[in-house]
Amino acid sequence: MGISRSATIVCAYLIATMRMTPDEALAAVKEKRGIVSPNVGFLRQLEEYSIRLHGGIGKPPDKVGENVAEAIRRLTTQKDPNPRPASTAGVSQSSALPSSKSSDK
Repeated sequence: MGISRSATIVCAYLIATMRMTPDEALAAVKEKRGIVSPNVGFLRQLEEYSIRLHGGIGKPPDKVGENVAEAIRRLTTQKDPNPRPASTAGVSQSSALPSSKSSDK
């Protein structure tokens, strides 16, 4: 655990907030946790993220945390255009619903 995906997230954070290159960020994370080894796809995404964020050079955008929080709010408030019904696997209909029969005779 904490070898590829979570390490990549930490690297992305360092790139965005500390103006590190992907190589510098990865070195900093490896210094604290030696077993870190993001997969090739994640490394490629870090490079693309760095270029997109900094345009190759320049300073990071102001208020990175607020931008991230706003993006999360947008994603969590969007309605799913194709909602899926909750799974009812393993639940019998008789035990899932209360009986509508009255016990009065």
